[in-house]
Parts: sequence; C-alpha cells; structure tokens
Amino acid sequence: AEVADALSKLHLLRSSAATSMPNGHLKVIGVGLDETGSDALATALKRLGYTVVNHWYDKSRSPACTTAQCKSIPAQLVSTISGIATRPNFGLGGVFHGADAVIGPPADLFLQEALASNPDLKVILMVRHLGDWSSSLKCKMRSWGTGRRQTAQQSLFHKLVYGSDQLPSDYMLHKRYLEHADLVRSVPADRLLVLDIANAAANGDAWRQLCTLLRLSRCSSQLISSHFPRVSNPCSSVPGR
Repeated sequence: AEVADALSKLHLLRSSAATSMPNGHLKVIGVGLDETGSDALATALKRLGYTVVNHWYDKSRSPACTTAQCKSIPAQLVSTISGIATRPNFGLGGVFHGADAVIGPPADLFLQEALASNPDLKVILMVRHLGDWSSSLKCKMRSWGTGRRQTAQQSLFHKLVYGSDQLPSDYMLHKRYLEHADLVRSVPADRLLVLDIANAAANGDAWRQLCTLLRLSRCSSQLISSHFPRVSNPCSSVPGR
C-alpha cells in the first residue's frame, strides 16, 4: 500500500509538474542503478567543474556540494517523493536548483520531469554485466540491512527503486535491471550516453565517451587519455559504485 500510494503521487506529479515553470539549468542526470559506477561518474563530473549531488537519499553520506541551495536538494526530493510538495518545480529555482548534476537512484523517478524542464539536460545510463551487478547489489543491500533495520525513508526508496526493502531474488533483480534500462528509450540520441564504466575505463575510453556527450572545453586530449576515476568499493570491482 505504501508503494502504491507513492507511485500514485508520482503519477499525479507527472500530470501537473513542469507545465508553466521557467526552464532550469540542470546539465546531467545519471540514472544508473546502485553498483553501476555512480561514485566514479560523480568524481569525473566534479573534475569537469560540475556541482554534483550523488547518493542524495543516503543519510550516511553528504552531498558533494557546498552551497546552501545545493545542500537543500536532498530535502526537496524527499518532500517530493513523500507527497509533502504537491506541485514541485523541476525547472528554474526548483527541486534541482543549485546543482549541475544529480547522480544515482532514485533520480530516475524524475527523469521525464527533468528532461521536460531542463532543455540542455544530458542523460547518462550507467550499466554493467548483469550477473556482476546483481552480486554487487546484494552485497550492498546486506550492508544496508532490511525491513526494520532501515529508516522509513530508506525502506520507501528501496521499494520504489528495487520493488522491495528485503533482499530480492536474482530473477527479480535481473527483471528490475532490464526494466530500468527501458527508461531511456524516449531520450533523444544526442542527449544520451549508455556508459559501461568498468569496460570503458579498462579500455581507456571512458573519458572520450563522456566528453563526446558533454562537449566541454575542459575535455582536453590530455584529460581524455588519462585514467578515469576509481573509487574504493568493497562490494564491487567496478571503479566506483
């Protein structure tokens, strides 16, 4: 019932939000699931000069931003999901105000609103080998705890993103992963990058792919040929969860 109520609220938001709000300035939204390299991507974007909010739903980790506006984004997103904010603004001065990039779930819940309200927005879907991903995610879920060990906010987010706050079966995780990948079907090709960070970094191609999408002056040949960021992660061999 809790998830159905939250999904119903999201449906209502989609029918009412982003209708008359001025366009916003969000530049990047990373819609990969946990354990697909979001930390590495966030580190790379910060190196390119972006203000980044990463893992905003995880209270044990601080958003990677310093301004008061940027720091308010997690609270605004929580208010939106919980239904406190009944007509959220995803454009200028709205939910994402103060950040250039928002990375990691459950940002994907607001992909369509973000696209409609931010005309220059680029979408990055982080992917990895399905079996490796599910093994890493189960490891991470065990560290989160399940059911009563989670906060009410964590529990709701996990239900919305993964279908359960318990440890799902491999079948359900694989099903969720494949369904999640369909989110980007409607995104124009010039605004989308599907990035396998583990493979691209191993092949020395991650910076090139990212810079081809973003087209920034900071994307020098020296940067493109350098090593992509690696972030320590006890649950995964992918360079940055």
